[in-house]
Amino acid sequence: MSVKDRKKWETILTKWTPFFIIACGLIGIVLGSFLAYFFRVNFHMMYLPVVWLQLSF
Repeated sequence: MSVKDRKKWETILTKWTPFFIIACGLIGIVLGSFLAYFFRVNFHMMYLPVVWLQLSF
């Protein structure tokens, strides 16, 4: 890789780094909220009949 190529990639990376950080943050937020929702619904449905049986007696 020549010095000219390195300078070209340096300018490209410097320009796109903030957008990459924002995009990764948004993807992490979406995946995290989906996982939180999935586990909440999954465990809620798993333990709901047990709680309902205890409350009915």
